[in-house]
Amino acid sequence: MRGSQPAGPVYTAGLVTWPQRACGCPGGGARGAGGAAALKFPPCVQCWPPGVGAAHCPPGPAPPRAACLVYSAPPQAPRHVVSHAAGTRDCAGTRDCAAPPSQPPTPCTTASRTGDPCGDCCKTMKKEVCSVAFLKAVFAEFLATLIFVFFGLGSALKWPSALPSVLQISLAFGLAIGTMAQALGPVSGGHMNPAITLALLVGNQISLLRAVFYVVAQLVGAIAGAAILYGLAPYNARGNLAVNALNNNTTAGQAVVAEMILTFQLALCVFSSTDSRRTSPVGSPALSIGLSVTLGHLVGIYFTGCSMNPARSFGPSVIMNRFSSAHWIAITFNLATAVIVQITWKASGAHVNPAVTLAFLVGSHISLPRAVAYVAAQLAGATAGAALLYGVTPGDIRENFGVNMVRSSTSTGQAVAVELILTLQLVLCVFASTDSRQTTGSPAATIGASVAVGHLIGIYFTGCSMNPARSFGSAVIVGKFEVHWIFWVGPLTGAVLASLIYNFILFPDTKTLAQRLAILTGSAEMEKMEGEEPQKKETQANSEDTEMETVCQVA
Repeated sequence: MRGSQPAGPVYTAGLVTWPQRACGCPGGGARGAGGAAALKFPPCVQCWPPGVGAAHCPPGPAPPRAACLVYSAPPQAPRHVVSHAAGTRDCAGTRDCAAPPSQPPTPCTTASRTGDPCGDCCKTMKKEVCSVAFLKAVFAEFLATLIFVFFGLGSALKWPSALPSVLQISLAFGLAIGTMAQALGPVSGGHMNPAITLALLVGNQISLLRAVFYVVAQLVGAIAGAAILYGLAPYNARGNLAVNALNNNTTAGQAVVAEMILTFQLALCVFSSTDSRRTSPVGSPALSIGLSVTLGHLVGIYFTGCSMNPARSFGPSVIMNRFSSAHWIAITFNLATAVIVQITWKASGAHVNPAVTLAFLVGSHISLPRAVAYVAAQLAGATAGAALLYGVTPGDIRENFGVNMVRSSTSTGQAVAVELILTLQLVLCVFASTDSRQTTGSPAATIGASVAVGHLIGIYFTGCSMNPARSFGSAVIVGKFEVHWIFWVGPLTGAVLASLIYNFILFPDTKTLAQRLAILTGSAEMEKMEGEEPQKKETQANSEDTEMETVCQVA
């Protein structure tokens, strides 16, 4: 039994005392006036057949007024009791029992008292709409989208003296979304994107009413931002106001796939970096989301101008009165992709690199079966990604399709050494930034910077691999495997050296040989999962109790 709460009922063995007015309950209870009442409930002597209604004890003597039968933790100021479904505990909290068919319990809710659930729902919605916090959140979405669209489209203005570059536009969109997420995210969540809002609605993280208001605010904000920019920009610099359109002979099918992939990675980043259930360090969500938007624009501009956001496409299209096929592609498939990500996304540790997986295996952080499965998934994913890119890229610009090649002035030995050093610094960065003993800041940003540094140097030698899967995917699609072995030997050797240096020299842990063997074979993971299962059930039960208390308090 739980301990007693000062403002709630006082528990004893089978005894429930209500210090306040209580509502009627199944089995004969009725609302009573003030004053305390106590009832000794006899334990259930038999269980009714399961599946016949909400769970409660078989009917007994009618309880006195102001007494309620309890199936979970009662509210602090009870006004009604909500029954669990069949299979909850009996009066003594020892075993399951269900209601007899003859007396289905009727929870004492506001809807049952008034007989008008629709009216109660409308009252709740009206209360939400009229709240100051809700209005602030809707205004924050409007303002954030306005500023995002203004700065993003403004970076693409065609000034005669200085035409914008793809890097400039990409950074402007990424910095704008990151800044607004950091500034106004605490007020509304910082969606600024109907696709993200829809995905959160599908995931039951926001209400339907809030989602509708958010989308309207985002669309109006995008129109306002585009209109302000249109009024401020000189006529010779406006161009088409960065309206999304198909570029470089991109077909409609290619544009669809490109937008889906771009929005997929953005939605995955948003959900992962803002998930409160994560125990690993996440750093700054605003920074991660901003980098994700930048990444999408660096690639997507060449295909569709890069939307990833129906509001960003809708605003300038309204102002310029241009609604091409690319506009509807952006809206439809961005929304669909975000919903798919919300439904399917899971966490794995995000190695994305066989070299990193091997380093974690050597450091006794993952099991051999998991490592093998990860590497197979990485190679398959790299091949699929390269195939999708090959399919959406016009034939006249594919060239060698980014296949890693050793430059003519670089020898084979030099290429292996370069790849070894580049991967060594990457894996050291991965271990340091994800080590729970000393992690600070954003691991994603740190690892991303490490990859960027490697490419700034390695491109001139080998095209920069640091990742066998990255080299494998494009090589399979194009069919070029000359000196491909270099991009396995160099990165894997560098990863093993980095793991040995970090885990056994710089920051050794206290694992014994037996523990390392248990991790290697996977038995340690099974024991961990078995140990976590009861904790998950207990946490879920506590969550249900808290939810019941909240429902009762609100009602």
